[in-house]
Amino acid sequence: MRCIYKLIHFSIDIKNMIIFLLIHLAYCDWYHNAKAVSVTGSNYDSLVGADKFVVLDFFTPWCIYCQQMLGEYNRVYDYYQENRPDILIAKINCDEQQNQVVCRSLGVGSFPTILFFNPESKQPISQFQNYRRYDLFVNWIDQLAKKSQQQIEKEEQLKAEKLRLQELAKIEEEERRRQFEMQEQLKQDMDKQIDSHKFEIKSYEDQFKELQSTIDQLQSKVAQLNTQLGLLRKKPKININQVLVFGIFGFLIGVTLTSQNIIATDISKQIICLLIQNQFIVIFQLMANNMITIIYQKIVLQSQVFYI
Repeated sequence: MRCIYKLIHFSIDIKNMIIFLLIHLAYCDWYHNAKAVSVTGSNYDSLVGADKFVVLDFFTPWCIYCQQMLGEYNRVYDYYQENRPDILIAKINCDEQQNQVVCRSLGVGSFPTILFFNPESKQPISQFQNYRRYDLFVNWIDQLAKKSQQQIEKEEQLKAEKLRLQELAKIEEEERRRQFEMQEQLKQDMDKQIDSHKFEIKSYEDQFKELQSTIDQLQSKVAQLNTQLGLLRKKPKININQVLVFGIFGFLIGVTLTSQNIIATDISKQIICLLIQNQFIVIFQLMANNMITIIYQKIVLQSQVFYI
């Protein structure tokens, strides 16, 4: 009976173990949610022993303790990513064939195993031996990764340089904004001037059209006057000299026909001589001087005839 009891109990334990393994295998891809940097056999030499402190978690997908530690280890990664970028939080899967050489070379046989490496060193200086909690991880790492005075000064210089660059960036941004505003204002002013010039040009164009209309009217009037002047030029011209000559001849004929006076006859001869010489002014003077004498003699002569 005792043997049967032991056999039944052993079969129950095997059953529970199989159920446990099946449940665990269903969640064996949990490590894909890990934030830590993945270290492999191909990049191990470039990450470990470089210029940063390295905290390396050796795990396997079937390790229940590794899975339970995932949340705390992700918090550690976030903290140092923000506050200490000189510390690399990493992980390596010892189940993968290419990584097993690294795991064996460091003597890792249980999981999880967490080792701490100094910069430029491929040999760990410490292994984590405490409860796998965020605060305990941070205390352990901070004690091992104490900064030297030179590192502190360098970081302060980097911070100061970063602040200076930020200030310069702000100044440059402000200058770009000011230049943009000045360009926009200049563009607006130029647009206003262009609009003003357009208005002046329109005004000048209207004035030019009015002047052109006035010029066209004046040219039309000038053309009309030229036409009238042409017509006047075609009319026969009156020669003043000829009129005077004919008038004087008429006067002489009248005097000769109506008078037997010797003075009138002499005056007529003189006028004829002056006409030949075109001395019209002298003729008028002669006629004016002798006209009264001739008229008087004519009156006396007629009065004598009347008395007779």
